[in-house]
Amino acid sequence: MASITLRQLALEAGVSTAAVSYALNGLPGVSEKTRKHILKVAEKIGYQPDAEMTKLMAHVATRRGRDDNATLAFITDHGTLRAWEWNSSVLAPWTGAGARAKELGYHLEEFWYTEPGMTPSRLRSILRARGIQGLLFSMASSDYRRLDFDFTGFACAMSGICFQEPEINVVMPDHFRNTLEALTHAYTKGYRRPLLAQPAGASERTNHTIEGAYLYFCSVHNDVQALPVFRSRDYEKGPFVAFVDQHRPDLVVSTHGSWGRQMGSRVPEEFGWMTLGWMKGEDDDLAGVDRRLYEQGGFVVDMVVAAIHRNEPGVPSLRKEVMVRGQVVDGMSLPVRSDSARIFSSQGPKRARAK
Repeated sequence: MASITLRQLALEAGVSTAAVSYALNGLPGVSEKTRKHILKVAEKIGYQPDAEMTKLMAHVATRRGRDDNATLAFITDHGTLRAWEWNSSVLAPWTGAGARAKELGYHLEEFWYTEPGMTPSRLRSILRARGIQGLLFSMASSDYRRLDFDFTGFACAMSGICFQEPEINVVMPDHFRNTLEALTHAYTKGYRRPLLAQPAGASERTNHTIEGAYLYFCSVHNDVQALPVFRSRDYEKGPFVAFVDQHRPDLVVSTHGSWGRQMGSRVPEEFGWMTLGWMKGEDDDLAGVDRRLYEQGGFVVDMVVAAIHRNEPGVPSLRKEVMVRGQVVDGMSLPVRSDSARIFSSQGPKRARAK
């Protein structure tokens, strides 16, 4: 049986071949009503897309100019618009997403979720009126258990766990592996008494994977002493300093780099420091893990644009999670301990527990 062509599908649906192409590839140029009609007719007559033609159309879509319908919304809640001007953790995903969007023929525009006078329904109305199909969420608040927003009709993904519900697609750092690699790097330099410190909100947003990695690492090294985990619901220095003075670690591993910078000469004279959220330009004097947020921003765009092309708007039935492996960065806050060579040669990871 001969395959059904694009032209035959267009005749059956009573539309142009261009309209069929736009609808099948999730491109702007047809109304949502027409798109649904074409897809329904395609299913009815058993149309199967040609793989090479689909590949060609995706290539064409990335090469030609686009209109306002090709805007991707970058939705933030960082206290002000253009937060990347003062917050490098927003700058990296913003620039990464913007560069990748441009490569794919889209452009990125910020929308401030917590703008005074803005409501979820008003934001949705603005986005629909603009013909925007793709939403990228980059939000810092740890208070969003469920985001009160109607995702119907939008292809969407988020950079990091911005909210717990609904479970839209997400690109995030591989927190478990990043923490293990940070601790392993410090271990080779002779550190045996690490303390993990993070705001409680960070623990919740990462599904406690950082703590899990810390406890696992300590459990498989006979010569590493696990200390209580420091959690704080704010970023006050006082309680943290008191906790450090109480437990006397030789290393602090933290999600919050500024705490390390505020410790002055105590780092590294009294203890080493590694930040799990290392940012170039801010933490150059600290050792840590670069989460590669620039690349993460690009991957979020890939995920959203792919959903647009597949015509898969709304909350997915099964969330896709892409984890980005970070890179350990050495720094002056993590010098080799004077007795590290002796310690490292005489001690090592647990091989097996005696029964």
